Amino acid sequence: MTSDTWYATPSDAEEAFYRAFERADLEDMMKVWADDDAIICIHPMGQRLEGRQAVWQSWRQLFAGGARMRFEVSEIARTVNGDLAVHCVYEKISHGPRLAERSLVLATNVYKETERGWRLVLHHASPAGAMPSGSQEPDTTLH
Repeated sequence: MTSDTWYATPSDAEEAFYRAFERADLEDMMKVWADDDAIICIHPMGQRLEGRQAVWQSWRQLFAGGARMRFEVSEIARTVNGDLAVHCVYEKISHGPRLAERSLVLATNVYKETERGWRLVLHHASPAGAMPSGSQEPDTTLH
């Protein structure tokens, strides 16, 4: 599936990624990912999934569960080097009935500039113990 959607910056692609995640929108989620079998996704406590088919299948299964989630994302580090961008972020996730449960995840999102704009090539998420002391509250709320 080739997407005509254009992400002018890695941050645009990241915003689209979390919007699609919150809406459990499989089509929009896959628009963010590069149209390449070299993509990799690692969900918290999960296996390394490689290629569009495996990544698509994992999101399809996750979204089929019907769980609602809301993300507050705070960037820890953002680096751009040529056609690659790396964002290391904390994901404060509200989920469960009435979004009352909370989880903290540390994620690395890697974006590559392609002929069709910036696309996600790697998402690696792991449970996080706690925000580092002195950290500010998330600077981006997606809802």
